[in-house]
Amino acid sequence: MPARDWGDAEPEPVELPTVLVSSRDGAPVPYVPAAARLEAAAVAIGWTARQTYALAAVPATSRKPAHELATVAVRLSRRVDGRRTGWGLAVWHNVDGAGWRFAHAFVNGDMLGARSIVEALR
Repeated sequence: MPARDWGDAEPEPVELPTVLVSSRDGAPVPYVPAAARLEAAAVAIGWTARQTYALAAVPATSRKPAHELATVAVRLSRRVDGRRTGWGLAVWHNVDGAGWRFAHAFVNGDMLGARSIVEALR
């Protein structure tokens, strides 16, 4: 994004997405095969893993029409002697029901690809 010059008009306010459904509200987490495999592998290695889900209505912008965005995240944590020694997050998204796609993953602050997550957990 280019820098703005003094005197430029203020950008139009952006309308924020609205969460329609969330696993925090008791909604079931949709089955995403890769997320289920990651959760099982992480638990087998000794991590605590939990899947979360959210469905949001994203308003239209000048670049994109309004759409629905569903996300499934696998949240990972590792504790040794009561101290947190590792953390991780992997996210899959589904835009307007087009199918689940891997979005991004982090383990201990490092951004990883879909194929290298389990190796980083070891």
